[in-house]
Amino acid sequence: MARKIIIVTSSYGSDYIQEIGGQKEILATVKAAGADGVEIRRELFSAEELSQLSELAQAIKHQQLECFYSVPFSLFLQQFPEQKTEINPNIEQYFDEAKQLDAKLIKFSLGDFQLDMSSVLAERLAAVNRIYPDILCVIENDQALKSGNLHSMAAFAEWLKQHKLPLRLAFDSGNWAWVQQDPQTAAQKLAPYVGYVHLKSTALDAAGKLSAVPPTGRADNYVQIVQRNFSQDVPLGIEFPLIGENLVATSLYFVELLKG
Repeated sequence: MARKIIIVTSSYGSDYIQEIGGQKEILATVKAAGADGVEIRRELFSAEELSQLSELAQAIKHQQLECFYSVPFSLFLQQFPEQKTEINPNIEQYFDEAKQLDAKLIKFSLGDFQLDMSSVLAERLAAVNRIYPDILCVIENDQALKSGNLHSMAAFAEWLKQHKLPLRLAFDSGNWAWVQQDPQTAAQKLAPYVGYVHLKSTALDAAGKLSAVPPTGRADNYVQIVQRNFSQDVPLGIEFPLIGENLVATSLYFVELLKG
């Protein structure tokens, strides 16, 4: 069984997506590249586009693509002045948007997770899942030191297990570099809890800052980490720059590389 490959729309660059008229206009490229699905990014929507999600869903369905939905917000937020951790108060709104898109998956970052949180929060997440049973919720290791580190992600995975919650983790291969941790160690520890992978390699740019880059080939360290640690039934999202004069050819090259 070949791994499902999802192309993240932001891989084409936010400026390019805006220039061509929105995420709807990149779907034909994603399909022509042989991808199995598309990850729609909420942060790339205009206010008008957010009101037209059902139209986008129809366009995705027309291309026979699966839809994943990425929300640029955290699952857990600290409320001030009480300094009390709560579930994102807009969580049902974001799930409803995912439902309008007919998305199979919705992705958040972790945020202000505390291991000793009240079981009431677990019950709240369970209730949301009962409302939207067909949408898998995954939580990604982001580039924030507090929430994207291995200790926090592993503790959250154990918390899910303790409360029998059906959420999964999204493993972003490149983000471990931002928190200065080893992706191989993280993959080995978190693999049983992972339901989605974001693939990107990393490099230092001209200014000496970390940036996401395409993998160099099948022997690329990040590609090898994914292939060694995650079973073929875990879908993989391409989240590195896809650029060039022929975007279909560029995208197709990496889709075929990563399906193998």
